Amino acid sequence: MILSIIIPCYNEAKHIERCLDSLFEIKIDNVEVEIVCVNDGSTDETGEILDRFAANHNNLKIKHQSNAGVSIARNNGLAEISGEIVMFVDADDFVDCKILSQTISDWQNSGKPDLLISGMKRRAYNGKTQTIMLNNELFTTSDKIREEVVKLNILSAGSPCAKIFKSEIIKSNDIKFCESQKLFEDATFVYQYLAKCKTLHISENVFYNYIINTGSSTRKFHGEGFINDATKYASAMKDFYSADYEQHIARIISILTFFEIYSLYRTSNKDVYKENSSILHNSRGGKLEWLKELDAFAKTFDKRWTRHLQSGLPRIIGVFINRDSFRPLDIILRFVFGTERIIHKIFA
Repeated sequence: MILSIIIPCYNEAKHIERCLDSLFEIKIDNVEVEIVCVNDGSTDETGEILDRFAANHNNLKIKHQSNAGVSIARNNGLAEISGEIVMFVDADDFVDCKILSQTISDWQNSGKPDLLISGMKRRAYNGKTQTIMLNNELFTTSDKIREEVVKLNILSAGSPCAKIFKSEIIKSNDIKFCESQKLFEDATFVYQYLAKCKTLHISENVFYNYIINTGSSTRKFHGEGFINDATKYASAMKDFYSADYEQHIARIISILTFFEIYSLYRTSNKDVYKENSSILHNSRGGKLEWLKELDAFAKTFDKRWTRHLQSGLPRIIGVFINRDSFRPLDIILRFVFGTERIIHKIFA
């Protein structure tokens, strides 16, 4: 059996060696490891590092492409693999090879289920680590799979990392990362795959180390892009879940909508502030109009969507939106986040 590992790479010269070193140590009886790195038009030394590693490792394939985005990079990686099972690893992350080896042995011993989901360690650049552990269980019916997935946090359910997929299911159902999506493309892929799963293994092992990226695109305001991509994400969830889970989907969309509102007003980061200003300048409305637009979008899933916002700032935003008090809310948020930006400039 061959395990294929796909790594999309863009300007990861600082991290790719650690990532690859962790994978070359994988040793599993009767399992070959095939690593496919897709260099997505990196402008740093990523490409040279990959070529150097490939010269010394026969199981490493390198594909160079013009910058096209992570979804196209992963899809191009899928076109290159020959393995029965496939994993996705981000270039700034790394794995614990011994625990991964044990996890794959457990997967084989449990009957090679269609999907394996494990926990992960979330590591911040400041050294803080949060371990997400899951209970070890096997599910063999669609109802039980849905019941279990709904319990998972958004990262465990929606990320393609810390999972083992069957390549035959991906290829026979033409499951791909949506190349037009900039947001939630990972989760859309995972839910499209889940819709085709008949068996699921939740593993208690934690082999994946996820590095929290403070520059993530989810911290920026996306406007129309958010609405379009969140709609595709919701559609994939609906294809997997039954009608009984409409409120779960509405809750996820409500939380994502709050963070988009948060990003709309967030100004402490200078680069994000400039990017948000550019989007607002080129869009059909200012912040007040986008508040109304995002509210209207969330209401297509739940007319009382703000009830999913439980405490703190989310709850405050929900109270004003429930009363259609958009203008006072706009003034308050401008003041709160404007003050935050001033404080950040003083103490930065």
